[in-house]
Amino acid sequence: MPVQQTSSVDSHRAKMLTLVDQMRIHYKMERVRMSETTRDLVKYCEQNMQSDPLIFPVKDNPFKEKKGCAIL
Repeated sequence: MPVQQTSSVDSHRAKMLTLVDQMRIHYKMERVRMSETTRDLVKYCEQNMQSDPLIFPVKDNPFKEKKGCAIL
């Protein structure tokens, strides 16, 4: 029994150390206000609107079949 308990404790300790490391990473992350992020996102979208194929689709679709379907 002691072997299983030691293994369980070691496993729990390893998980907790991983969690602490992850929390340190999140703590050190630079935070940006939502208003700034939103403004930057809108600016980026406006600057790249002309090259966005979802807004202005490509006239020639390379994946579309060139001929229609013919029923024999």
